[in-house]
Amino acid sequence: MLCEVDCFKTLLKHTRVPKQFKKKVRKSKLTTFIYPNTTSFRVVDKNHKHYEFIRKFKTMYSTSANLTKKQFEKDWAIEKADIIVEDQDGFSENQSSKIYKITNNRIKKIR
Repeated sequence: MLCEVDCFKTLLKHTRVPKQFKKKVRKSKLTTFIYPNTTSFRVVDKNHKHYEFIRKFKTMYSTSANLTKKQFEKDWAIEKADIIVEDQDGFSENQSSKIYKITNNRIKKIR
């Protein structure tokens, strides 16, 4: 489970980003970071079509539509979801996002 936010300013309301990693977090696209307080966030890119939707809410929870290391299964995703928001393009399987774990003085690639 991760939280998607509309901008870096909103992110800073929820967690503290260690100073030496602020630039990397700000410039990363399609990347999830696990922060020292064990919360995970992804800042949605302003050029992504999803941005207009999330901008209205500032913060939203999101989960993967597939089990770890498994192919996308639409039936499984629909069964597990409480609320489904789908655009005109429908569901599709895309490349996995990158995940990094940040501690106070280092960053480690998880995926």
